[in-house]
Amino acid sequence: MEDQQVYIPADFPLTGGTPLKNQDLAASIVFLTVYAFLIPIAIYRLSSPFSRCLALIRPVIFIPVRIVSFALRINTSLHGITNSILITQQVFLQCGFILLCEPVLQLTAFHLERHLPKGRARIATRYLFNGFHLVLMGGLALAIYSSSQFGDLDDPNRLQVVKSTRISAFALFCFLMSFCFLSTVASYFLLAAPVRQTFHLAAISSLLMLVTIYKIIVFSGPAPRPTYIGTKVAFYLLSCLPELVATVFLVSPNLSRMYEIDEVREGRHGGLEGVGRRRRRSGSEGDGEGEDVATKIDDDVDRESYRMDTFAGTKEVERV
Repeated sequence: MEDQQVYIPADFPLTGGTPLKNQDLAASIVFLTVYAFLIPIAIYRLSSPFSRCLALIRPVIFIPVRIVSFALRINTSLHGITNSILITQQVFLQCGFILLCEPVLQLTAFHLERHLPKGRARIATRYLFNGFHLVLMGGLALAIYSSSQFGDLDDPNRLQVVKSTRISAFALFCFLMSFCFLSTVASYFLLAAPVRQTFHLAAISSLLMLVTIYKIIVFSGPAPRPTYIGTKVAFYLLSCLPELVATVFLVSPNLSRMYEIDEVREGRHGGLEGVGRRRRRSGSEGDGEGEDVATKIDDDVDRESYRMDTFAGTKEVERV
């Protein structure tokens, strides 16, 4: 059965407008090509054990999501829009955004925990960002629901629900990215956090914050004409371009080394007491079995020092 042409009310703000050949074909090809060039970098980062980390997985998934999104816009600009293509486009444009927000939350939590003094502040930060992940999942549920209702926009009640849920979803995303931006900047002035990490996180969170503000304005304001050239320019400059730059910032550098994620993961064991503590395996002279030995290092989070003494072929770590 052939898919029917979709009905779009005149007062409904469609993300990115209606793709047209003379307005969207060239721009969509350019963005698709740039995302395609990021695939080898993403594969390299994931394949290398020195750069592979959990925070990298979502941005890598985001790359094919956006490739499909722009491929659909190219198809729509050439052959027209249908109900199934419209729903798929809107789901990818709105829900794919969370794939960039989640690693920003995770990296911000690593960044703050590493430079906060040991004690309740670290524990509170951990619980706070665990709650933020739940908020992010709530925003994703709202975005999925609003996008799935695009087939019945001729119903006024359903139309209002779609508008409200889209605004609510991106309001939550905006709050989370704003908090990440402000807390990262504050860590530089209050906790003497490194400039490189601070700038990296602040840049990404501000770019994503710009995207959320743009979409909230579009969703809450009067609907512009879907074929108006200004609508397309704003979409590509205020939504597509910041997402692309944020993706480059997340995929290109070695996040594991920049944020010392391996050390954090290695020392946490369910807590933060061992953050930054490097461990090595050492053989015992008495029984030939290896045991963990903490190497003395300077760390901004774990500010305790360790002393290693040798007693009859065994090595014991004592807190000074």
